[in-house]
Amino acid sequence: MADKSRTSTAPQFGDAPTAPPETAAEMLAAAPIEEGEAPLGRLIIRWCLRASVAGALASILIHMVLALIAASVLLDRSPGRLASRPLDIEMAVLSDIELTDLREQALREDPVPFDAADLQDLETTPDIDFDSPVTDVALAPLDIGDVSPFSGAATGVGEDADLGGAAGASANFFGVEAQGRRFAFIVDVSGSMHGERIETLRKELTTSIDGLTEGAQFAIFFFSSDSTPLGGGVRWLIANDRNRAWARREIRAVPARGGTMPVPAFEHAFALQPRPDAIYFMTDGIFHSSAVPVIAELNESSDALVPVHCIAFMNDSARDLLGLIARQSGGSYTHISGPRH
Repeated sequence: MADKSRTSTAPQFGDAPTAPPETAAEMLAAAPIEEGEAPLGRLIIRWCLRASVAGALASILIHMVLALIAASVLLDRSPGRLASRPLDIEMAVLSDIELTDLREQALREDPVPFDAADLQDLETTPDIDFDSPVTDVALAPLDIGDVSPFSGAATGVGEDADLGGAAGASANFFGVEAQGRRFAFIVDVSGSMHGERIETLRKELTTSIDGLTEGAQFAIFFFSSDSTPLGGGVRWLIANDRNRAWARREIRAVPARGGTMPVPAFEHAFALQPRPDAIYFMTDGIFHSSAVPVIAELNESSDALVPVHCIAFMNDSARDLLGLIARQSGGSYTHISGPRH
């Protein structure tokens, strides 16, 4: 009977196989308890195994947490992180009343004065002996022959007068007045202007420059067969003592030579930036009629016309052409018959 009971406990063919225990502890824990064997020892062994596994897992977790904390502390102390931390900035908050008081105080403060001579020091000019005397040319009183009916337009102002112009500012050339702050002089120095005529021109041009309001701007273009800007540069000159003295010296040295071709001088004048408030155009002779539409086109290249004040000096053969230029630009025409003897 005993043998028969032992064979009945053996696994039968076709039963599912069970995985064998891998370790001795597992084999001991999984072993069945025989009859008569005390279970307390087996329970203690199982509890110790489970406690060891739990302790190992807890140790691993604790070390991982400590490693993460150490890493975060090191990263937080790096220069890049320290530099990127936001800074606390205190903001001053002003009330509307305080802001209004500040604005009124700023408006009451005097503006910083502007010395035009400081700006002119940037211009490149030839070395000049300012101590050399300036010889005045003797001139008999001028006889103004006739003034056209539309000469009242002499008060016209160019497009940029609002930038540099001022109420009451003006220029006077051969008795013809123009308004503004920037004046271009286009004057004839052709061969027919020799002798008394060129002397009269020098005197009138010098008088006009000396009479400009302090801080006004001027440019002079001598024309004959070509155009020669005063000093060789197409630029505005500020009317101050230094530039007036330099201009007098340059004007005295201008010779009378060549033909009568005013267009290049007008091209120079309209190339000035800003544009002139007024242009004086003086000639003593006739010039080609093709110059009239070219001058008009140059003037119309901007939104507002620049008044051209035309002066026929002694010879009025160009009266019709000069009158047309004056009408097209809103300027004036004047005939100067010459010095009285």
